[in-house]
Amino acid sequence: MHVKINKEIGKEYNETEWEELKIDGKPINFLQNPLIKGFKGKQKVNPITNKKYWRLEFFGNTVFKTNIFVTFFPTKPEDKNAIARAIWQDLDQNQEPNEEHYKNASQWLRDSNSLKPKDYEERSNRYICIDGMGISMIGKTFEKKTFERAIILLSLAVAYRIQIEKLMNMLSDCQPNKKELENLVHNALLFNAQCYFRHPVKMENSELPLIWDAIIDRLRIENFNKELIEQTQVLYRIISDMERDKENKRWQLIGFALGLISALQILTLFSEETRSNWWQTVHNFLAG
Repeated sequence: MHVKINKEIGKEYNETEWEELKIDGKPINFLQNPLIKGFKGKQKVNPITNKKYWRLEFFGNTVFKTNIFVTFFPTKPEDKNAIARAIWQDLDQNQEPNEEHYKNASQWLRDSNSLKPKDYEERSNRYICIDGMGISMIGKTFEKKTFERAIILLSLAVAYRIQIEKLMNMLSDCQPNKKELENLVHNALLFNAQCYFRHPVKMENSELPLIWDAIIDRLRIENFNKELIEQTQVLYRIISDMERDKENKRWQLIGFALGLISALQILTLFSEETRSNWWQTVHNFLAG
């Protein structure tokens, strides 16, 4: 089974053809509760081609809603265009992975034959490799449910990367305008507070947290988010400096006004000619 993961393009769907996404007959409930609240999953199967489709919505209860489209192919498709890819291969009862398994996975994920047994980790009779923007899993048929749950995690990582890169680009392109800077900083902090979880899988699940750790390590999600936070901190300092400069100028104007008031009070003690000459001097100074 070959899998492609892409950002959904906003296509209109006949909702009657889609049903709630379930894995092994169970709804998706292994994510942390804040993520579950913003998650929606739909699925359908084409009875002619046997292709299976998932529509996933992450962060749906926030302004960072991200829609992901997943396609499961029974045979290898010619078009590999995808943000992330994955492959599942069945093992017979007493079978272990062989060169053919590694070659199939390597061709799909890397367009090469470079994947080797050392790239895989054996876990409970499953062999898993997290590689770049993809997953290869080899195991018994009844373990396919773990692979599908891993696809949810890979899709979440893609959603994180889409939003983080979007925010980073906006921060990089922003103009030195206080209001715009404040909005961007607010959005970056809000995304981290509402959506980003270093450990998005409920910890009572023994296998999936390990898979997630491998995914974010290979996809460098944590590094990207740290860069986002660092950019946010830089912008915050810029805003603080702008506010400080504005405050200093305000106090300078207040000081000038106070000095002017004092001068006016003193001038009342002088003759009309002296006051006129003083005003002329001040006017010439202000006029440059």
